[in-house]
Order: sequence, then structure tokens, then C-alpha cells
Amino acid sequence: MFFIHISSFAPYLGEHSSMGALNANMSFFFKESITRFAVPLFLVLSGATFFRDYTNKKYVSKLKSRFFSLCVPYLIWNTIWMIFDIICSYTFISSFFTGRKIFPLTVEHILKSIFLAEWNIPFWFLLYLIVFVFISPIFDLLASNKYIGIASVIFLSVFSILEIGTLKYDAIAFYLLGAVLGKHYFGWVTKKTSKKSGILSIAFLLTYILFKNIFPTDTYVGKPFVKIAVFILASYSCWSIADLFIDKIGDRPLYTRSFAVFVLHSNISSVICKLLYLIFPKNGYFAFPNFLLTVLLTLVAINIFCVFGERYMPRTFAILMGK
Repeated sequence: MFFIHISSFAPYLGEHSSMGALNANMSFFFKESITRFAVPLFLVLSGATFFRDYTNKKYVSKLKSRFFSLCVPYLIWNTIWMIFDIICSYTFISSFFTGRKIFPLTVEHILKSIFLAEWNIPFWFLLYLIVFVFISPIFDLLASNKYIGIASVIFLSVFSILEIGTLKYDAIAFYLLGAVLGKHYFGWVTKKTSKKSGILSIAFLLTYILFKNIFPTDTYVGKPFVKIAVFILASYSCWSIADLFIDKIGDRPLYTRSFAVFVLHSNISSVICKLLYLIFPKNGYFAFPNFLLTVLLTLVAINIFCVFGERYMPRTFAILMGK
């Protein structure tokens, strides 16, 4: 998700040279080919973990817990980034960003920013999760019968091609698939995959990435089944591959700070990549170093923020992180 929103390659893509073409390919590789199944995987896992023990009797308690873990940080961070956008729009700070729009100071845009994440694009995901929690009895009704649940996933996959309104039907399909897994196959979700499955998953994921880079146009247009199937297989492959290495990776504080990375990465990385662009020579050879340093420095900055928050304002920090 971090890679999807990072803009380090953008200032260098106008070069009409072999280096410009290489940067365009690298940008596509990191932002499109190896990352696009991240959101489907998040949605499937969110649905699975929410519905693994769900009953309608738990609806109110689920609402209460998600109010603090989703709604509160959603509204707080939308407000923080809205204020940040307003400051950036009307001060010299805007010069430290690339391609940033001016925030219109109207009541409509302020309300849309706070409640609909209009100016906090990555938060569409949280908005959908909040809505999904409120309508969880409908998901439960569809997922309780696994055959009806799977048929509904297929129906939503087909419906996504119609693009009626602004709803992300494929996002609803992935979450519903997670609900089906949570209610009927959660043991399969938590079961450690075999080494053979992991190797096959690596082969599939490499094939998918290779194909996506050889044919960079959107081959999913008009093919909702292909899109859903490929993303499900890619998500499963990523999940399966993790099992090959998970026992060899020690605990690190960063692993418990994924929400902080989610809420902070976009704006912090956009400042860092612009500063690096100003520091580095305006040359295509510095596009990839800019990208790597932006990722590294953004994670360092987020960790510093987390360490400070955990140490000096733990209660406030917990609220900001939805804990």
C-alpha cells in the first residue's frame, strides 16, 4: 500500500530517454505490478477476522469495539490531514509537495473531508470497513450459507464491470469472500501452508508480476472474473509465501505499528521525496535512489513519531492508533 501511494518516480517520468523509459518501468513495477493485490488481501483478512466469531447477538459489542478502533481514528486523522491540507494550500509549505491541489474552503468540502475522507485518499479503505461493520448483519445473512456467499461474491464481481455510481463492488466482493472464509473456513486461514504450496505460490506470484510488466495495459477491463480470480490467487500466494519465512523473522516494534504506517505514509513520503528531488541533481539516474531513500526515511520518521507517542503521550497515542 505504501508503494502504491509513493510519488518518488513522478518528477523523473518526463524524460524522453532510455533512462526515462527505465524509470517508467520501475515505477509501474513498484506501484502497479507487485502491490495491487495488497488491498484485496487486507479486505479478505478483515472480513475473515470480523466474522470468525460473529453472531447477530454480538452486533452491538462489535459496533462498540469498532467505534474506537475504526471510527475515532478515522475522524481524528481526517481532521488532522484536512487542517494540514488547508495549511499547505495557503502557505509556502505547498512548495514542498508535488502536484498538490488547493483545498477549497467551503462547508461542503470540510464536511466531505472529515466524514468521507475526500482529501485523505488512503482512508477510503477505513470508510468502507466502517460501513461494512454497520451492515454486518447483511454480510452475515449472505455468508451464513457458503454457497449463497460464494454466489454473491461472483455476482458482485460481475456487477463491478457496470461501474454504477462510485461504489467499489470488487471491494465488497473481497470482504464478503473474507466473511465466508471466517464463518466456514477460518481454520484454513490460520493453518500453516505446506512448503510445496509456498513454492507454487512463489512461482505464481513471479509469473503474475512478469505478465503484468510485459503487458502493462489493464487486461482486467471487461473481465471481472479474471480480475477477481487473479487477485484472489495473488493474495493467497502472498499469504502462503509468508508461512515459509514467518518463523525465521524475529519480533520488531515496526510490526505493531502498521496502522501508523497506514495513516502517516502518504503525506510524510510526499514531503521527503520532494526534498530529495530538490537535493539530488535533476537527473533520471536519481529516481530509484530517491524511491529507496523515501521509503527508508519515511519509515524512520514514522518510527520516531511512534516511539515519542508511546513514551510521552501513551493514552493520546493509543486513541490515535485506534487502540
